[in-house]
Amino acid sequence: MDMISFKEEVLRLIAFQQEGEYWDFKKEWHKNKSDLLHDIICMANNLSNHDGLIIIGVNEETDYSICDVTNDPNRRKTQDIVTFLRDKKFADGKRDSELMQLLWIAPYYFCKNLTIGQLM
Repeated sequence: MDMISFKEEVLRLIAFQQEGEYWDFKKEWHKNKSDLLHDIICMANNLSNHDGLIIIGVNEETDYSICDVTNDPNRRKTQDIVTFLRDKKFADGKRDSELMQLLWIAPYYFCKNLTIGQLM
């Protein structure tokens, strides 16, 4: 999907004014990594056979208005997220690159129970 089509798709989803099976709205970037990881796993495991989307910068409390997250102190680059996921041990050897590309392989889950401290 090219960038223009992607932007149109995101705007279409925002216009629904509700979250769906494969998309989730966040007003701002996650403050802690465990919440971020939870949302990534949820979207990677969606059952709709569609790439999962975490759309950051949409305020559900104000009629799904778009928020500027440019200066959000918790903002992360793709490489930051890839690095964060790299050391996580997923069952069946699934890796961070598969999560980031949201390949159609599901489910994603950890091969051992982790504590909150291990997620950080």
